[in-house]
Amino acid sequence: VLFGVAVLNGLVLVSRFNSLKIEGVMDLQERILTGTKERLRPILLTATAAIMGFLPMAFSTTAGAEVQRPLATVVIGGLISATLLTLVVLPILYAYIEKRKMRKHKPGSTSMASVVLLIIGGSLLLSPDSVQAQEQVLNDTLPQIALDQAVQKAIANYPSLEAARLGIDNRKALQKTAWDFGDTNLFTGGEEFGNGSDGVTTKFGIQQQFDLFGVLPRLNHRNEQTELARLNYELSELELRLRVKQDWSTVFIAKQQYEIYNRLNQQFRDIARAAEIKFETEEISRLGYLNIMNQANQITIQTEQAFRDYGAAVRAFNKWFEGDSLYTVQSVSAEQLVQPLQVDSTFDHPLIALYQQKIDVAEASIKEQRSQFLPSFQASYGWQ
Repeated sequence: VLFGVAVLNGLVLVSRFNSLKIEGVMDLQERILTGTKERLRPILLTATAAIMGFLPMAFSTTAGAEVQRPLATVVIGGLISATLLTLVVLPILYAYIEKRKMRKHKPGSTSMASVVLLIIGGSLLLSPDSVQAQEQVLNDTLPQIALDQAVQKAIANYPSLEAARLGIDNRKALQKTAWDFGDTNLFTGGEEFGNGSDGVTTKFGIQQQFDLFGVLPRLNHRNEQTELARLNYELSELELRLRVKQDWSTVFIAKQQYEIYNRLNQQFRDIARAAEIKFETEEISRLGYLNIMNQANQITIQTEQAFRDYGAAVRAFNKWFEGDSLYTVQSVSAEQLVQPLQVDSTFDHPLIALYQQKIDVAEASIKEQRSQFLPSFQASYGWQ
């Protein structure tokens, strides 16, 4: 009886230490204090029940009492000693063995796989408080932005779109160069008088070239280039709108998934606490308890993965905006996001118009080059 009670109490205490370790309680002191506190009642009840059973023998006065009293005294004393050893010495030995195991895994000798598993485990097996803190960080501190506001903000500040807008202004400024008629020259000269005279006349003049046949082709070429810049800007704006909407939708979906997993995680935490109480009162088996705890841990892992996906989507979404502020999306109903599908002709696509305009620019450039072979005019005027 003495051996069975001592071994049983030790197994109950060490088993709780190990289950706390599996549940993520990695601090050794906290694990020992929590496990001892939770298993104090069953250990004391086991020892007390056995002691109460031997008390009649210890106080026996009937025949054979001279044999029963020493035997009962030895058993009762052994139970008291075994209980004290279980509650005092056993946690000390457990702490000593666990510290030796931790010292074997020094940073210099730890394998890469162990490091990766440690990092993953530490990031996934987070407490409920950390999950709630992460939710508060994303939902309370980040300003929310609507879909239309995000598109307009990206259009107003995105650098590549601003460069395309400046390209239109550049082409409009170059249109004025099409009205270049040619060079203007000033000249002077001298001429001697005839008939043996020593006099010399001085002549001044101005000369102007007129490229009449080249002005219109150059003007058409500049206009086509301006139109090409405008179509390029419209296509860039369309692509930007599409990509911003895609990233906004990605954040919206990731946020919804995270909120769903977070609600599930809270429900499973309540289920896990109820299962722990039932396991302590022996209403469910250890296998059933571990199964419930495993499901709760899986939901916690999935919640943390959903949170990381949400954070990555937020960072990718905010690359379209200037400044250090991060924005998240507004929580709207799915019905508000549904828009009627617009079926357009393939030939109305802006990309088709852009390539068609490139053809027009090339044709205008050919006409401009051909105009250089056409005759030009020159007029001059002089006086003396």
